[in-house]
Amino acid sequence: MHQVASRPQPNQRSAGGGATPQAILVIAIMMFALSGLLIGFAVGTFTRPASPRANLPKQSGATVPAHSPTATQPPVIQPVPLGCPQIENTSSAYTLVAQLADGTTTYTLSAQALDKSAGTCSLNNKPVASPGILCKLWLTTRIPDKQILLFPKEDARLKHGDLTAPLTGTIQNTDYTEVPGLQFNDPTMPQSQPCDAQGRGSWKYTIAPTVPPGNYDLVVMTDWSTGRYFNWAWVNVTIKAAK
Repeated sequence: MHQVASRPQPNQRSAGGGATPQAILVIAIMMFALSGLLIGFAVGTFTRPASPRANLPKQSGATVPAHSPTATQPPVIQPVPLGCPQIENTSSAYTLVAQLADGTTTYTLSAQALDKSAGTCSLNNKPVASPGILCKLWLTTRIPDKQILLFPKEDARLKHGDLTAPLTGTIQNTDYTEVPGLQFNDPTMPQSQPCDAQGRGSWKYTIAPTVPPGNYDLVVMTDWSTGRYFNWAWVNVTIKAAK
């Protein structure tokens, strides 16, 4: 009697209970794929670029302010009309002590710019404490009492704030020109100079021996805003010959 052997189906186990060849093949393929995935992760770990934060410099404990502090600027004073400047170093009679034309004796003079809030030449005018004011000092022949020195010939120059060249004043058609002879030996105090931040001008000068003895006036002019506002005053001085 012949025995008939039937061919096992793919999903059937072998008689010994082991896996079929097809199952073994599938498992082998899955394990190979899994091993490749693990190798990829390992390689990625070793070849991954370092984090950008790793290269940042270390910060100290000090805190950098977000904005730099802004320097406080001094308030800007708008130019106002000037009154007669206040000449100092004088007596109550607006007269200087006699000065020698010897070329060596040093004299000092100061002047303060004033506003004209109380009048053109009022003693109640207030000091103008501001930079940007020009001051000039010069010598002229004695101005008669109760007369006003004007500058009609210098109007164009004064409106442009030009105080460097000699200025010629006028009284009743008589010219009062600058008398040469004041010597300004201190370069920080020239004849024409910017007043300081308080509106004050100061001079040191000697009188040349070439100045004839006699009665004179020292004239001070202040100018603010390049000829926009200007005014002047003078003080009597007697010059004597050197002994």
